[in-house]
Amino acid sequence: MADHYHVCKALQTLQRYSELDRCLEPLKARAYKEDFSPAPIMTYNDDYVEILLNGLEVEKHLALGRYDEAQQFASAAYAASKRNPRAVMNEGLNAMTAILTLGLNNPNSEDSFYAQQVRTFARIEPLGWLATIEALRGDFAAAQHHRDGLLAIYDQSRKSEIDDKPQLALLRRWIGQSYFIEGRYADAYDIFTRDDRSDFQRATDAFIGALLVIEKPILEPVAYAVAGTNFDDIGFVQDFPLKVMVNRTAFKAGRIDEAQVGYDDLLAEPRLASFGDTHFQILYERGQIALAQGDPATAADYYRRAIEVLERQRSHLESESYKLGFVGNRNDVYQDLVVLLVEKGDAVAAFDYAERAKARAMVDMLASRSQFAADNPQAAALVGELDALERKSVEIASLDADSQATRAATLDQKRQALQAAAPELASLVTVSPEQAAAIQARLAPDEVLLEYFGQGENLYAFTVTRSEIRAVALPRFPLASTVTNFRRSVQNVRADAYMVAGQRVYDRLIAPVADQLSGKRLTIVPHGPLHYVPFAALHDGSGFLIDRYNLRILPSASVMRFLNKDTTPTEELLAFGNPDLGDPSLDLPGAENETRAIDKGWAQSRILLRQYASESSFKKFAPAFRYLHLASHGQFDPEAPLSSRLLLSPGEGEDGSLTVDELYGLRLNADLVTLSACDTGLGTVETGDDVIGLTRGFLYAGAQSVVASLWPVSDEGTAYLMERFYRNLRTMPKAQALRAAMIETRKEFPHPVYWSAFQLTGSV
Repeated sequence: MADHYHVCKALQTLQRYSELDRCLEPLKARAYKEDFSPAPIMTYNDDYVEILLNGLEVEKHLALGRYDEAQQFASAAYAASKRNPRAVMNEGLNAMTAILTLGLNNPNSEDSFYAQQVRTFARIEPLGWLATIEALRGDFAAAQHHRDGLLAIYDQSRKSEIDDKPQLALLRRWIGQSYFIEGRYADAYDIFTRDDRSDFQRATDAFIGALLVIEKPILEPVAYAVAGTNFDDIGFVQDFPLKVMVNRTAFKAGRIDEAQVGYDDLLAEPRLASFGDTHFQILYERGQIALAQGDPATAADYYRRAIEVLERQRSHLESESYKLGFVGNRNDVYQDLVVLLVEKGDAVAAFDYAERAKARAMVDMLASRSQFAADNPQAAALVGELDALERKSVEIASLDADSQATRAATLDQKRQALQAAAPELASLVTVSPEQAAAIQARLAPDEVLLEYFGQGENLYAFTVTRSEIRAVALPRFPLASTVTNFRRSVQNVRADAYMVAGQRVYDRLIAPVADQLSGKRLTIVPHGPLHYVPFAALHDGSGFLIDRYNLRILPSASVMRFLNKDTTPTEELLAFGNPDLGDPSLDLPGAENETRAIDKGWAQSRILLRQYASESSFKKFAPAFRYLHLASHGQFDPEAPLSSRLLLSPGEGEDGSLTVDELYGLRLNADLVTLSACDTGLGTVETGDDVIGLTRGFLYAGAQSVVASLWPVSDEGTAYLMERFYRNLRTMPKAQALRAAMIETRKEFPHPVYWSAFQLTGSV
């Protein structure tokens, strides 16, 4: 059972939560029926096992930001810790343990020092979880309540006449961490740097700590391999988090020079490379220290090194990184490096790192997925091998430099092989963006690529043509609220506020680079909330953006290398309309009329309505068609983009939910997929991952382009626009066909709510 637990622990650390859930179900079924012996020396009782199982759930939900769920499991763990958690010593070790723990009695008796020590130790992490959760939720009073429990144990341990206090370091870390999260850096620094143990206590703590936490490493499952075999490594695993937090606290408290010395010492430790996210974060913050010291060149170097560490791994190997205060956005390092490069005047390098950031975000989004459709069986096998190697590197990795180098070299070889066998698949599981020069070569002579990148109110615009790349820092403005207000004004059909709002957004996003937007083709790569902007409706005071350009959207510029592939469909148009979802309130009679209308004039077409507009029919018939049209409901989830879905009729073994996650397992031959009734949600202006995940999923599945709506359009307006769009497709390229349909629809329905919701993503 202990081996089963270790597998679940490794999955939790790898952030593979669907696999973790599948691992936990049988583990929980076994938990109270079999002995749990984490090592030959001891067996845990049911109360202790309950703490461990709840701990896996706590760590998972904390890493996912689900603080309410994390609190429920942490509370259950704390309740178990207040009962009678036991770690029963096995026969043959009792006498030795009795002497070494100075209890001089049977360690398995209820009143032995060892048993008391186990009960006390078992309370620390549940209290630490609760204090951390409340601090993260901003309920500092509740965090203090749980911290008081930790402080009471800490004070009791300090006053004890017995010199056995293996929990002191762990207590200081949990107490200091909650202070750190609250921004109480002075208090955190005080508790982290406090150590009132005697030399004898230090030696005793190291030994008892090895016995008590042999299966509970503080950072990564890598400790399982070294605990009990290398005394120095055991001490390193125990002490390392405290060293990191002490130096991070010094940095946050403004002790810059002191932090520099501490960070340099940490970076000199060769075993640091075994802790992926921690290594990344230390390099990143060392760069911030250099910047604070007025050395941007050194800062940029550390940022580059941090990015190299980040990009070596598909998923973050420390879902427990919040324990070290690493709760920020890892893409911040790309933002900071882009800022330095733009200030330096190196627009090409800045653009390259902006593309790498978008590639990293896509890899992060798909990090939980291990199965992808692939035309090359070798490529699909390589993804599995990469996953297995990554998992193995965490489960059995040694902390020595030789093992790290061998592991890294093997992973690099597999990545290179995947890149050669299937470049597009490689782009979903590794950071492999195209270089700026290659992107420029893919642009048409009359095309400008306008790419946005930034964070918060800091936004940069890159204009890319065949001959040059330029970068502009845009005026600061509240991005999310501006986008939300613009969308609301566009959707308010009874008012003309969209004109003023459209000009405001135009002035912020387009005007600063308007003189660089030559030609008739404009390709836009949005960033974050800009994925929800109807760019066609931006207005400069004399006309809309759609009046001047054939527009298309891309999730990243690097995606262009995967477009314009040869497709081999045998049929022309397959349209799904008004699927029967089993609820009359979800019926879309207008979508049914729209579907019938677009069918006119197509020689090889097929229309599937109501119960025939099913998920099983889509998977069965879609690969044979050039154009796919889905007039159905869509449900989008910015928090879990792969769970976003298109609703079709159920049946034949399918539930009717065509999820984004499923798209990455399909193979299509479509030149165009149109989603006409989908809705990303007016009130949900988030990161844009839901939009990216959907369009990128269809592109990976084999579609060359996707036309999707940013909000539900009236039945009449949608039918009018779609009928003209499909008519135009017979004689025009897709971007031109959509532009012409928008302009024609605007003559009949002037308000942009009717015509500006639709955007083309992919090839033109």
